[in-house]
Formats: sequence, structure tokens, C-alpha cells
Amino acid sequence: MKKWIQKKAADFHRSTEEMQAFYDRIHQMYWFVERHIRPGLVDVLSTLDGKLDMSGAPTVLEYCCGSGLLSMQLATRFFHVTGRDLSEKMLQRATRLAQNHTNITFETGNVLNITDPPDSFDFAFISFGLHLFGPDDRKQILKQLLRVVSREVVIIEHPPQWQWLIAVMEWLEGSHYTDFINTEWHAVAKELDAELKWEIIAKTQVLRWRAQ
Repeated sequence: MKKWIQKKAADFHRSTEEMQAFYDRIHQMYWFVERHIRPGLVDVLSTLDGKLDMSGAPTVLEYCCGSGLLSMQLATRFFHVTGRDLSEKMLQRATRLAQNHTNITFETGNVLNITDPPDSFDFAFISFGLHLFGPDDRKQILKQLLRVVSREVVIIEHPPQWQWLIAVMEWLEGSHYTDFINTEWHAVAKELDAELKWEIIAKTQVLRWRAQ
């Protein structure tokens, strides 16, 4: 069963238009995902508090922000957060949930086409979203994010260990999770001429990228 799900996840891939339609359909049920990942995100950011350069009034760009779960955590730490996602339905949910956070701006945006000028933000975050894309797209996404930030790109992802719930979700999403966890990240960093710090925090995979 495990190998069957992994094969299906590897063979099945949604286009960005299909991803948008998928998340538009499930936005009302997303509370289940939020409940599952919220504690881990809180623990991850609490640990990162002492590791990131928070000097000045740092700004954050978050892609694949979904219902704003990470955006709201970031808003308590950063001067301003810009959250972008393909799904307008998810952004509507995010706007409702984050109505008490006046330093968040939500807007539609495709992470495959980032047009902001260089160094527009101090940090960029993607949580549980990069695995949705194939290897070439992931490299292009990281390359663009490294261009538009002046400090770090932080990728938060599922642990590299195989888990039933995650595997089923990735199959439904049409992700490349099996391929993602086997990616040679240091080889990608070398190709992009980037510095990479990789660690497991609160059973979550955290990759911190910095342009050299």
C-alpha cells in the first residue's frame, strides 16, 4: 500500500490552475489541516526567533500562504507580512481569520512568476507548499525568492520520514512529495550559488537559504 501511494503521488501532478481549483474547493474543510500543523509551526517559529536576523523593521513575503496560518504567526514577529496564494477562496478565509492583524496584506500571486524587484523583502517563507512542484519548478521558485529577499528564504516542510496521513494528502494534492524528500538539497544550493542550513525543528524540516 505504501509503495502504491508513493507511485501515485509521483505519477500524478496538478497544474497551477488545477491547484487553484482544488484549494478553492476544499477551503471550508481546511480547518482540519490547520489543526494538524498549527502546533508545529508555533514551535518552529519559536525556535527560529533566536536564529534569524530580526534587526530593524524586517518585512516578509510568504507564498502559498493558504488560510494565513503562518502569516498570523509571522505578523507577531515582523513589521509587515505580504501573503500570496493562487486560491482566492483560501485568501478570503485568511482575511477573515487574520482580521485582527493589521500588518498583513493578502493578495493573489503565482509563485512561479515572482516579479518583485530585487531585495523587496527581508525574508521569504513557504510552509508546506514547495513540495507541490516538480524539481525544475522548485529550483526556479528558490532562485526567484533569493533574488527578491535581502536576508533569508525559509522553507518549512513535512519531516523526511514517510507518514500515512501526509502521503494521502500529497496524493490528493498531486504533489511530488516522494521526489521532494529525496532531493539533494546541497546540490541544488550549489547550483543556485546559495548557502543552505538544514535542520529538523519540532519534527519539521526547515531549510534556510541565503544568497552568497
